[in-house]
Amino acid sequence: MVIGSISVERLSKLYATRDGASPPFTLQMRPREAAAVARRYARGTIVAIDNPEATIRLLYELYRQTRPTGKDEAAVIRDDVRISQGGS
Repeated sequence: MVIGSISVERLSKLYATRDGASPPFTLQMRPREAAAVARRYARGTIVAIDNPEATIRLLYELYRQTRPTGKDEAAVIRDDVRISQGGS
């Protein structure tokens, strides 16, 4: 999979850390790529805020194991939208 001109494999090698923080050497050595990742992350956040239902459906489509079982789709989406917006 390629995001923009950067492959996911390359991103995972450059940016993967346990806590999600970027290693300092990556920011110094590859500032343009780091900025591109930050822009894409920000755009994804905006889309998730603007259309949480579609974002959750996409999550379930890409990562099927994340969809809760034992409930109908409408209830699952409704519950996950509520949770994503800070509800419990």
